[in-house]
Amino acid sequence: MTRGPPSTRRGLLLAGATLATAGCSAVRPARDHPPESTDWPQAGGNPAGDYHTTAGGAPTDEPQVEWQADTGAAVPTGEPLAYDGTVYPGRRTDVRVDTETGDRDRRGVSFVTTPGVAVTDSYRNATLVGLRDTTVRETFTGGERVGSFVAANAASVAGGETRRRWRYPAPAGGMATRDRESPVPPVVAGDRAVLGGQFLRRTATGQTAFGGVVVADAGSGQVAWRHTRRTDDGGPVPVGRPSVVDGRVYLGTVRGAVVGLRLGDGTTVWEQSVTDGETTPLQVVGHDGVVCVVGRETVVGLAAADGTELWRTTPPAPVELTDRRATTVASGTAVLPLEAGTDGGSQSLLALGVDTGERVWRVDVPQAAGTPVVADGVVYYSESDAVAARNADDGRLRWRTAPGGGSAFGTPAVDETGLYVAGTANVYALQEGG
Repeated sequence: MTRGPPSTRRGLLLAGATLATAGCSAVRPARDHPPESTDWPQAGGNPAGDYHTTAGGAPTDEPQVEWQADTGAAVPTGEPLAYDGTVYPGRRTDVRVDTETGDRDRRGVSFVTTPGVAVTDSYRNATLVGLRDTTVRETFTGGERVGSFVAANAASVAGGETRRRWRYPAPAGGMATRDRESPVPPVVAGDRAVLGGQFLRRTATGQTAFGGVVVADAGSGQVAWRHTRRTDDGGPVPVGRPSVVDGRVYLGTVRGAVVGLRLGDGTTVWEQSVTDGETTPLQVVGHDGVVCVVGRETVVGLAAADGTELWRTTPPAPVELTDRRATTVASGTAVLPLEAGTDGGSQSLLALGVDTGERVWRVDVPQAAGTPVVADGVVYYSESDAVAARNADDGRLRWRTAPGGGSAFGTPAVDETGLYVAGTANVYALQEGG
């Protein structure tokens, strides 16, 4: 049952008030707080995309379902985000849910990917940056489905309307984003939005395509710089989700290269060839001076400073990731879902030391879905029709539960109030039982 809009702290602040004094001046609402380390404000949990949080709200022992809310989506919505008392279930739904009560309302924007939260000087309340559902633009692409990154206010203002703040490309901007089977979610780092993927640009002689990143001001959409990746014959080179750490943007490509760029101006700091070529973009996650790079059959550690290869390992089964962002790095350990188990199991989770590449543990699991999350020394992950938790140091099972009665689950999100996971039609809040 859908109830009225929640009375969250953010909602009360944004409602504002009019002060009836001699000057009749309006009281301005308080500014939303920038995302904190205990929020889950974007895909991957943070700009690094390491799926690690310092928040302590996830259940460590027997969990209980605090609430469930209908997302209104016909397909699993993927990874939720949690910010300032609100859960946004993920992609292809315009629902938002109060973390305390489970009450929901609609924000009016349905994104193709999990959006990212930005708080900048341009607005007093937060901005959601995401990839908009694609449309067919016959005059631009000859019928190919394309889309654009859009930004909208995160809170319900102006009589409940959600207003668009900017779009990239702007109308008549001569560019568009290519719709692919698994679009790259935006990365928000401070006041910057790092937009990765494949882009189309209209030129005087037709159109050209490129892969890479576009970095824009998260409040206004004004482009700061672009980094393009093309093949020798001019074709686009797809890229994976960028990892942004300590003022650097790390980017993995489908051609087996990893590049380190300055977030401020896009200058290339280093580029390293890791493999001869890939069918999907390399996964990259920056962590404590090391860039962990995951390919189809190898995992490599590069020095974040200069790209020097520190170690290389080949796991006992091909690293066929269940999700193209399925790499978790936390407290010196990388957790990877593999397509094969050890003793006939369907899949397994593998933990490697980030400093050396040596195996820490490996356990068989049923079919994994999405990306594992690490919080407070516990690995949380989905097993298609269940959610489970294991010790991060040895892989021992702590608990497993199926809150949706057979629902398919994706990547969880964690903040100080609980663990949130989206199923086929609902989003669930799990908290400590008892």
